[in-house]
Amino acid sequence: MFEDVAPGIQLVGRFGRVKAGIWFLRHRAECAIIEMPDIADADDIQTPWDTLHDYIFEQDLYLKFITATHEHADHFYSFSDFHGTFPEAPILVHRDFFLDPNDVEVQNTYDPADLEEGSLALEEPSVEVEDIPLFCFDGELFETNLGGEPLYLVHAPKHCLSDTLVVFRGCMITADWWLGAGDPNYNHVPVGQIHHSINTILRLCKEKNYIIHSVFSTHANEFRHNINIEELLEQTRP
Repeated sequence: MFEDVAPGIQLVGRFGRVKAGIWFLRHRAECAIIEMPDIADADDIQTPWDTLHDYIFEQDLYLKFITATHEHADHFYSFSDFHGTFPEAPILVHRDFFLDPNDVEVQNTYDPADLEEGSLALEEPSVEVEDIPLFCFDGELFETNLGGEPLYLVHAPKHCLSDTLVVFRGCMITADWWLGAGDPNYNHVPVGQIHHSINTILRLCKEKNYIIHSVFSTHANEFRHNINIEELLEQTRP
């Protein structure tokens, strides 16, 4: 539990049928949790939310929000358990988590300023699923911070239409992106959208003068350090 991956980034563990990671980001007194996977019976630790609760309490940290990189069950299945353990921390996701016409309609969306002004969880939720309030943002970039350190949620569909990449302290958690050429594109994301997503990340780096030097698979089965992000993304276009 709590493997140090990079400064301010810890891997809590890998859980569920296909071993999705839960990630913990922190800087100074603020923190965030990334991913809420399914929890398989074979897991040694059945309740990572409780482990995280104890850790946050012991470290005297403020949990600013919880999020997921996309809506697939291996990343978002246990959101009700996380809400039950952290009822005051908003679960914040992109509105495209709810593109399925069978999903309830997103009523409103929130900007980064709404997260900074206090507890977003006290506001009217964007949508309720299984009676759990969820808060949505729109657009390509949600720019916030942990203790003053920039944190970006980048809506960049490639694996699926809800893909949200997490950029923090020069590292990017890449959802289930296939990096490099040869992506089989099982979910049939339009190729034009994929190129646009690649351009979105490159534009973030250019406009913010931001260097992404490491990329981590959300499932924590691939870690690439000291990369050239522009070269890697150009290799990914084919």
